[in-house]
Amino acid sequence: MKIINKTGQKKIDEAVELFWSYLPENLEQLNSIPSKDYFYQCDQTSDEIASKIKEFFYNTDSTKDITLVLYKPFNRWSSAIGYTDEPTRTIHINSRKLNSLEILDYSGHIFHESLHVMGYTHSFYNSKNRPFTVPYFLGYLMSGDKTIEELLDYKKPI
Repeated sequence: MKIINKTGQKKIDEAVELFWSYLPENLEQLNSIPSKDYFYQCDQTSDEIASKIKEFFYNTDSTKDITLVLYKPFNRWSSAIGYTDEPTRTIHINSRKLNSLEILDYSGHIFHESLHVMGYTHSFYNSKNRPFTVPYFLGYLMSGDKTIEELLDYKKPI
């Protein structure tokens, strides 16, 4: 599986490179989560999630490739970094955010959106449970927004 950058943006090229270099470390950290019921909207253990991610990202089948493209949201104040079209395996990146986000933010975003392609979900609206969904948790970890210790120290809402 490859991540194909069609944005023409060097920053996104660098984010993809960082994504691939940080992925093994993120999977190792994922394996340190102790319980099966840690993640909201997911019934898999951290080992099962890590195994599924390895199988997905290290697969050589080119039909599994993900494409990155830019889009310009109608609402110029949109807080969205982007979104995923799962059927076409396309990650749309908000062009209005290119100058305000760091490379690692985009690495986390690419991971987050790729997890949607894999079938992991979260609520559409912001909620107290969002950080405990697979896409948000691993996106935060990849982007460096939070360490594994900070994420595990949060008290999971019920």
